[in-house]
Amino acid sequence: KRKTAMGGSKKRRANSSRNNAEEAANAEGNLSEKQNIQGKPKSRAKVAPCSTESGLQYVEAKAGNGPNPKHGQNVFIRYKGMIMPNGYEFDSGTLQFHLGKGEVIAGLDEGVATMRPGGMRKLLIPPHLGYGSSGAPPKIPPNAVLVFDVDLKRIGTRREVAEARENAQWAAFSKKRGISEDWADEKTHPGAANKKRNPKSSEQMSSEGGSGASSTPKKKRKKEPTA
Repeated sequence: KRKTAMGGSKKRRANSSRNNAEEAANAEGNLSEKQNIQGKPKSRAKVAPCSTESGLQYVEAKAGNGPNPKHGQNVFIRYKGMIMPNGYEFDSGTLQFHLGKGEVIAGLDEGVATMRPGGMRKLLIPPHLGYGSSGAPPKIPPNAVLVFDVDLKRIGTRREVAEARENAQWAAFSKKRGISEDWADEKTHPGAANKKRNPKSSEQMSSEGGSGASSTPKKKRKKEPTA
Protein backbone atom coordinates (compact mmCIF):
# COMPACT_ATOMS: atom_id res chain seq x y z
CA LYS A 1 0.00 0.00 0.00
CA ARG A 2 2.82 2.38 0.83
CA LYS A 3 4.45 1.71 -2.53
CA THR A 4 1.13 2.19 -4.28
CA ALA A 5 0.53 5.44 -2.45
CA MET A 6 4.02 6.69 -3.26
CA GLY A 7 3.62 5.64 -6.84
CA GLY A 8 0.26 7.43 -6.97
CA SER A 9 1.77 10.62 -5.56
CA LYS A 10 4.54 10.54 -8.14
CA LYS A 11 1.95 10.05 -10.84
CA ARG A 12 -0.07 13.01 -9.59
CA ARG A 13 3.05 15.18 -9.47
CA ALA A 14 3.89 14.16 -13.01
CA ASN A 15 0.38 14.97 -14.20
CA SER A 16 0.42 18.35 -12.45
CA SER A 17 3.81 19.22 -13.95
CA ARG A 18 2.52 18.16 -17.40
CA ASN A 19 -0.56 20.35 -16.93
CA ASN A 20 1.60 23.30 -15.88
CA ALA A 21 3.78 22.87 -18.96
CA GLU A 22 0.72 22.76 -21.19
CA GLU A 23 -0.69 25.91 -19.55
CA ALA A 24 2.62 27.70 -20.05
CA ALA A 25 2.72 26.63 -23.69
CA ASN A 26 -0.84 27.82 -24.21
CA ALA A 27 -0.02 31.15 -22.55
CA GLU A 28 2.97 31.62 -24.84
CA GLY A 29 0.83 30.75 -27.83
CA ASN A 30 -1.84 33.25 -26.84
CA LEU A 31 0.80 35.92 -26.29
CA SER A 32 2.37 35.30 -29.68
CA GLU A 33 -1.06 35.44 -31.34
CA LYS A 34 -1.78 38.71 -29.54
CA GLN A 35 1.53 40.15 -30.71
CA ASN A 36 0.81 39.06 -34.25
CA ILE A 37 -2.58 40.76 -34.13
CA GLN A 38 -1.32 43.98 -32.59
CA GLY A 39 1.96 44.00 -34.43
CA LYS A 40 5.30 45.26 -33.23
CA PRO A 41 5.59 48.93 -32.25
CA LYS A 42 6.34 50.94 -35.33
CA SER A 43 9.69 52.65 -35.45
CA ARG A 44 9.68 56.43 -35.91
CA ALA A 45 9.74 57.07 -39.64
CA LYS A 46 12.13 59.61 -41.07
CA VAL A 47 10.46 62.79 -42.24
CA ALA A 48 11.35 63.91 -45.74
CA PRO A 49 12.73 67.47 -45.79
CA CYS A 50 10.82 70.27 -47.49
CA SER A 51 12.63 72.05 -50.33
CA THR A 52 12.29 75.65 -51.45
CA GLU A 53 12.95 77.17 -54.87
CA SER A 54 16.29 78.55 -53.71
CA GLY A 55 17.57 75.10 -52.75
CA LEU A 56 17.08 75.40 -48.99
CA GLN A 57 15.83 72.26 -47.24
CA TYR A 58 14.27 72.06 -43.78
CA VAL A 59 12.59 69.61 -41.43
CA GLU A 60 9.90 70.90 -39.06
CA ALA A 61 10.75 69.45 -35.65
CA LYS A 62 8.12 71.47 -33.79
CA ALA A 63 5.44 73.81 -35.09
CA GLY A 64 5.14 77.11 -33.26
CA ASN A 65 2.12 79.34 -32.63
CA GLY A 66 1.18 82.75 -33.94
CA PRO A 67 2.03 84.64 -37.11
CA ASN A 68 5.21 84.45 -39.16
CA PRO A 69 7.72 87.26 -38.74
CA LYS A 70 7.49 90.12 -41.23
CA HIS A 71 10.26 91.66 -43.27
CA GLY A 72 12.38 93.95 -41.11
CA GLN A 73 11.07 92.64 -37.79
CA ASN A 74 13.43 91.82 -34.97
CA VAL A 75 13.69 88.05 -34.34
CA PHE A 76 15.44 86.24 -31.50
CA ILE A 77 16.64 82.65 -32.05
CA ARG A 78 18.67 79.94 -30.34
CA TYR A 79 20.78 78.00 -32.81
CA LYS A 80 23.49 75.42 -33.37
CA GLY A 81 25.51 75.38 -36.60
CA MET A 82 27.21 72.25 -37.99
CA ILE A 83 29.20 71.35 -41.09
CA MET A 84 28.27 68.37 -43.24
CA PRO A 85 29.04 65.54 -43.60
CA ASN A 86 30.97 65.04 -40.35
CA GLY A 87 28.60 67.16 -38.23
CA TYR A 88 31.35 69.39 -36.82
CA GLU A 89 29.76 72.08 -34.62
CA PHE A 90 31.30 75.43 -35.50
CA ASP A 91 29.00 77.75 -33.56
CA SER A 92 26.04 77.83 -31.15
CA GLY A 93 24.21 80.26 -28.89
CA THR A 94 21.57 82.97 -29.28
CA LEU A 95 21.19 85.54 -32.03
CA GLN A 96 19.05 88.59 -32.63
CA PHE A 97 18.71 90.13 -36.10
CA HIS A 98 16.32 92.00 -38.40
CA LEU A 99 14.66 89.63 -40.85
CA GLY A 100 15.50 90.13 -44.53
CA LYS A 101 18.11 92.83 -43.95
CA GLY A 102 21.12 90.67 -44.81
CA GLU A 103 22.46 90.60 -41.26
CA VAL A 104 22.85 86.78 -41.43
CA ILE A 105 23.50 84.27 -44.23
CA ALA A 106 20.71 83.93 -46.78
CA GLY A 107 19.77 80.36 -45.82
CA LEU A 108 19.19 81.30 -42.18
CA ASP A 109 17.25 84.41 -43.20
CA GLU A 110 14.96 82.39 -45.47
CA GLY A 111 14.51 79.50 -43.05
CA VAL A 112 13.41 81.68 -40.14
CA ALA A 113 11.02 83.75 -42.31
CA THR A 114 8.39 80.96 -42.41
CA MET A 115 8.73 79.89 -38.76
CA ARG A 116 6.39 80.73 -35.88
CA PRO A 117 7.32 81.64 -32.29
CA GLY A 118 8.15 78.52 -30.30
CA GLY A 119 8.88 76.51 -33.45
CA MET A 120 11.99 74.40 -34.08
CA ARG A 121 13.58 73.51 -37.41
CA LYS A 122 16.59 71.78 -38.88
CA LEU A 123 17.89 73.74 -41.88
CA LEU A 124 20.07 72.21 -44.58
CA ILE A 125 21.79 75.16 -46.23
CA PRO A 126 23.68 74.70 -49.54
CA PRO A 127 26.91 76.66 -50.14
CA HIS A 128 25.33 79.40 -52.28
CA LEU A 129 22.97 80.23 -49.38
CA GLY A 130 25.78 79.99 -46.83
CA TYR A 131 29.37 81.16 -47.07
CA GLY A 132 29.89 80.23 -50.72
CA SER A 133 33.17 79.34 -52.34
CA SER A 134 35.19 81.53 -49.98
CA GLY A 135 33.93 79.96 -46.74
CA ALA A 136 34.63 81.54 -43.37
CA PRO A 137 38.15 80.52 -42.32
CA PRO A 138 39.33 78.96 -40.16
CA LYS A 139 36.18 77.13 -39.04
CA ILE A 140 34.12 76.90 -42.24
CA PRO A 141 35.82 75.60 -45.39
CA PRO A 142 34.89 76.70 -48.94
CA ASN A 143 31.69 75.28 -50.48
CA ALA A 144 30.54 73.92 -47.12
CA VAL A 145 27.04 72.48 -46.69
CA LEU A 146 25.69 73.69 -43.34
CA VAL A 147 23.08 72.34 -40.94
CA PHE A 148 21.40 74.68 -38.45
CA ASP A 149 19.17 73.64 -35.56
CA VAL A 150 17.02 76.73 -35.01
CA ASP A 151 14.59 77.54 -32.19
CA LEU A 152 12.59 80.74 -32.75
CA LYS A 153 12.12 82.22 -29.29
CA ARG A 154 10.25 85.43 -30.07
CA ILE A 155 9.38 88.00 -32.71
CA GLY A 156 10.16 91.61 -31.75
CA THR A 157 12.17 93.09 -28.92
CA ARG A 158 11.35 92.39 -25.27
CA ARG A 159 9.61 95.75 -24.99
CA GLU A 160 7.50 95.16 -28.10
CA VAL A 161 6.48 91.72 -26.87
CA ALA A 162 5.55 93.10 -23.44
CA GLU A 163 3.46 95.90 -24.97
CA ALA A 164 1.68 93.47 -27.29
CA ARG A 165 0.90 91.18 -24.36
CA GLU A 166 -0.41 94.09 -22.30
CA ASN A 167 -2.64 95.28 -25.13
CA ALA A 168 -4.01 91.77 -25.64
CA GLN A 169 -4.76 91.41 -21.93
CA TRP A 170 -6.52 94.77 -21.85
CA ALA A 171 -8.59 93.91 -24.94
CA ALA A 172 -9.68 90.61 -23.38
CA PHE A 173 -10.51 92.32 -20.08
CA SER A 174 -12.57 95.07 -21.72
CA LYS A 175 -14.42 92.53 -23.89
CA LYS A 176 -15.24 90.38 -20.87
CA ARG A 177 -16.49 93.31 -18.78
CA GLY A 178 -18.19 95.09 -21.66
CA ILE A 179 -16.03 98.17 -21.20
CA SER A 180 -15.24 100.46 -24.10
CA GLU A 181 -11.54 100.90 -24.74
CA ASP A 182 -11.34 104.31 -23.07
CA TRP A 183 -7.72 104.69 -22.05
CA ALA A 184 -8.60 107.74 -19.94
CA ASP A 185 -10.40 105.68 -17.30
CA GLU A 186 -7.80 105.14 -14.59
CA LYS A 187 -10.06 102.78 -12.68
CA THR A 188 -10.02 100.18 -15.46
CA HIS A 189 -6.57 100.66 -16.97
CA PRO A 190 -3.54 101.29 -14.77
CA GLY A 191 -1.65 103.28 -17.38
CA ALA A 192 -4.41 105.80 -17.88
CA ALA A 193 -3.52 107.71 -14.72
CA ASN A 194 -0.52 109.17 -16.53
CA LYS A 195 -2.82 110.61 -19.18
CA LYS A 196 -4.96 112.51 -16.66
CA ARG A 197 -3.56 115.79 -15.50
CA ASN A 198 -4.74 117.88 -12.59
CA PRO A 199 -6.12 121.30 -13.55
CA LYS A 200 -3.86 124.24 -12.98
CA SER A 201 -4.21 126.13 -9.77
CA SER A 202 -5.43 129.70 -9.69
CA GLU A 203 -1.91 130.89 -8.88
CA GLN A 204 -0.48 129.25 -12.02
CA MET A 205 -3.26 130.64 -14.17
CA SER A 206 -2.83 134.17 -12.81
CA SER A 207 0.94 134.02 -13.34
CA GLU A 208 0.37 132.91 -16.94
CA GLY A 209 -2.06 135.73 -17.55
CA GLY A 210 -5.17 133.61 -17.38
CA SER A 211 -8.59 134.50 -16.12
CA GLY A 212 -8.23 132.68 -12.85
CA ALA A 213 -8.78 134.27 -9.47
CA SER A 214 -5.86 135.98 -7.75
CA SER A 215 -4.04 134.06 -5.05
CA THR A 216 -4.17 137.06 -2.62
CA PRO A 217 -7.57 137.79 -1.08
CA LYS A 218 -9.15 141.18 -1.75
CA LYS A 219 -9.36 143.70 1.10
CA LYS A 220 -12.84 144.56 2.26
CA ARG A 221 -13.82 148.19 1.75
CA LYS A 222 -14.81 149.95 4.96
CA LYS A 223 -18.22 151.58 4.98
CA GLU A 224 -18.25 155.29 5.77
CA PRO A 225 -20.54 156.36 8.61
CA THR A 226 -23.72 158.11 7.52
CA ALA A 227 -24.97 161.25 9.16
